Amino acid sequence: MINQDRTRLVEIRRNSTNQYVLLTAIVLIAAALRFYKLGEWSFWIDEITIVRRVQGLAESRLVSQPISTLLIHVTATFLGISEWSYRFFPALIGIITVPVLFFSVRRLLGSSVALVSALLLAISPWHLYFSQNARYYTALLLFYTLAWLVFFLGMELDRPQYLLISLLLLGVATQERLFALFFIPVAACYLVLLRILSFEKPAGYRLRNFVLLAVPVVVFVLYHSFFLLSGGGGDGSVVSNFSSRFSGTPTMHPRWLLTDFVYRVGVPLAVLAFLGGFHLLRERVRIGLFLVLGAGVPLITLMLLATFFRTDTRYVLISLPNWVVLAAVGVRWLYIQAREELRWVGAAVLGILLLLLKDPAVKDALYYLQEYEAAILLISAVGIAAIATMFLIPTFSRHSVDERRGWLLPEGASGGNVAQGRWHTVLRHRVGILVWGGVLLTLLVHPLVVDALYYRYQHGYRDDWKGAYSIISSMKAGDDVIVSSMSQMGNYYLGEKIRTIQNTSPASILQENRRVWFVEDFGMDKLTNNTFEDWTKENCELIANRDNYAAGKTWGMRVYRCESRTT
Repeated sequence: MINQDRTRLVEIRRNSTNQYVLLTAIVLIAAALRFYKLGEWSFWIDEITIVRRVQGLAESRLVSQPISTLLIHVTATFLGISEWSYRFFPALIGIITVPVLFFSVRRLLGSSVALVSALLLAISPWHLYFSQNARYYTALLLFYTLAWLVFFLGMELDRPQYLLISLLLLGVATQERLFALFFIPVAACYLVLLRILSFEKPAGYRLRNFVLLAVPVVVFVLYHSFFLLSGGGGDGSVVSNFSSRFSGTPTMHPRWLLTDFVYRVGVPLAVLAFLGGFHLLRERVRIGLFLVLGAGVPLITLMLLATFFRTDTRYVLISLPNWVVLAAVGVRWLYIQAREELRWVGAAVLGILLLLLKDPAVKDALYYLQEYEAAILLISAVGIAAIATMFLIPTFSRHSVDERRGWLLPEGASGGNVAQGRWHTVLRHRVGILVWGGVLLTLLVHPLVVDALYYRYQHGYRDDWKGAYSIISSMKAGDDVIVSSMSQMGNYYLGEKIRTIQNTSPASILQENRRVWFVEDFGMDKLTNNTFEDWTKENCELIANRDNYAAGKTWGMRVYRCESRTT
């Protein structure tokens, strides 16, 4: 008995050491991806807004600013204004989110799910992109994720102090952006469905906690309702923030928003998250219900808003950790299924293949594969994913002594001694594990390929304003006119006022007897009633082509020089 206990203790320590080694490697991968070329990409229009806001901050206003803005202000003060300094803290917060997710998920779902979740977040192209943005997105996602994790633990353990901390974290997240308020319908739906559906109630499912959660929400709503009715709604209010964010002509059809969301999350991850959610709901696991609601409610709500308001897919970035964890659960469950039957593994393969046929990421990869270097990048991504798969498989194949949730292993599915079964049972088991390994490999290869294209070809998935204006700066004369659809970008990169094409025409500008430079981006044709491209072919010289092929289509970025034309 003593020897068995010693063996068990040694195994626990070995598993714990392996987990921390893998976690360290994952965090290093996250850091490398987020700091690589951090200052190379141009600012985009939303980042320029932050630059101007930070420049205009008075010391007396710092206390009222979101944490992300304060941190950016710190680096701008000590390191100056640059793409790298403004993006440093958003990238650092993005890195910190990876181990935070690991330790939180390990407590709820076990080490194997936690490791896969951390890795998927570390290599997620969507999270990577916003980690390299001088914006609030990574801070919002971190505080929002902590809020729902602490809320869930508070309900499970009946800890009112956890619920208060959750509300505090939600308040911090809401200060970043109002998208954090998606938490309210998620939590409300969870508490209501626990009552309606046949789920066992958590220890904290009691009136005292409901009142504790409801009072701050009611006070919040009443305060801002009174503020609105009394004629408020100026800058900084919830009303004005909502109005500025969502008012205007709807820009995305709900179906477009859904397909764009799946593209941002990644097709293999979305399929496995669906299967993981299905499994958890079928097993009547509370964390499964909460994860599914956290993944689906913000998206469904945004799709409903898209019918009437101006929306964007990035508003539901906060749900990404839910999708990542559900996908990791799906991987874990499929591993168990692969040892017994191939039905669900086959369903996962079929779903992934069908959706990949319409995946813009696949179109991007095929487009760039015309170049030899792109093929090398693809092979490298497969190799890296294969190495990661080999390191992750033992965390599943080992009948882990530190798994916290036995529900991950259905009764009788612990594996048994398959090697002693009949030959066809052994063959089925090996084929199942092989197919499952292919699913895990695809889950890792897909984001790595997208990341490789992001760095090598797609200029950080944004327009190269810095490169375009650098060309103009080196070639223009003192009295040349510079025109763009976004004058703010030229104002920043050239340090001088430039004109906007809005409310004027290229031909009228050319009548001023001065040479004109046009910076064409995706919005130029919209502002000229789709006539700009044909007009420039007849009247201007193409100086630089900075087009960017991403999401299955070309995003134009070109520099034209046009000689003056007198009347």
